[in-house]
Amino acid sequence: MRSRRGTTDWTSRKRLSGFVIAIASICSFLLAAQANAGQPAAPAGATVTKFASVLAENHAHHKSYLFFADRVKELTGGKLIVNVYPNSQLGNEREYVEFLQTGQIEFGRVATSVLGAFVPQFQAFDLPYLFKDKQQMFKAADGELGQMLLKLLAEKLNIKGLGFFDDGSRCLYSSKRPVAMPADFKGMKVRVMENQLMIKTFNLLGAAATPLPYGELYSALQQGVVDAGEGPVQSYWAMKHYEVAKYFSYTDTFISPALPMVGLKWFNAQPKEVQQAIEQAAKETVVKERQMMAEQEKTATDDLKAKGVIFTEVKDKAAFMKAVEPIHKEYEARLGKQLLDMARNPK
Repeated sequence: MRSRRGTTDWTSRKRLSGFVIAIASICSFLLAAQANAGQPAAPAGATVTKFASVLAENHAHHKSYLFFADRVKELTGGKLIVNVYPNSQLGNEREYVEFLQTGQIEFGRVATSVLGAFVPQFQAFDLPYLFKDKQQMFKAADGELGQMLLKLLAEKLNIKGLGFFDDGSRCLYSSKRPVAMPADFKGMKVRVMENQLMIKTFNLLGAAATPLPYGELYSALQQGVVDAGEGPVQSYWAMKHYEVAKYFSYTDTFISPALPMVGLKWFNAQPKEVQQAIEQAAKETVVKERQMMAEQEKTATDDLKAKGVIFTEVKDKAAFMKAVEPIHKEYEARLGKQLLDMARNPK
């Protein structure tokens, strides 16, 4: 026979459990309402979708997502509406991969540095100092290597890549000092993506690589949790990281793309004309985005100089390339020489 105390404890736990569930439901509702705030009302009968991004509204990528949304709406006659959610409102890029698979979002932008954790072959884009310039990277992305990776993305993750965006040339910016040679990294805590290749790269260069979500970088720099971040000048400017890290060094450590993507299960369930509209809009958006990134690079740099950012050119990258040679050897053994040669000598 259960004691009165046991009955009371069980009843209390049940009530507490119900209370916790209720609070969680309310929080989920409020977060969803906050994310949807400010989105335009959809026409009656239209399908409304989400496009998730970690970047700010003034970034060229965000503007390209809006261009994509406008073209989709136009090409479908208003039948498909794409609402864009910037600033990590819907989570981080690793979560986007999972959300695209489960249908929690329909569209999202994810860097190859994140995709490499799910499909290792994407790491071919992320080796440090692999590409001499953006044009070589674009040729690889638009050619044989890119097509192979898009196929793997669909087969392994059930996600459709809609092309390759210019994600900028990733450079080092710091609150401590400029970086002109590997020795300058000594004792510096550098925020990196949750990506083993990037972690190894900065550790080899002499830094202490510190994985953190991108949305936490500003406060981490401000509070001294990390001394530096890395990324293209456009993101550094758009996310206002210059306010807490005034030294920007053109290390050009990585030149890799990002992918606008759509969940394949959702995409395949759409009418043929809607699928064609999405593909056409994406094709136009890739061209538009690369133009926007080139324009914003100049705009951002000019504005940052006016704000007092200290820029450092790294004219001789030989020492940096020498320091990361072990990574090239390791990943050639891991991914295969043929795959890396597709990046080094794109067709």
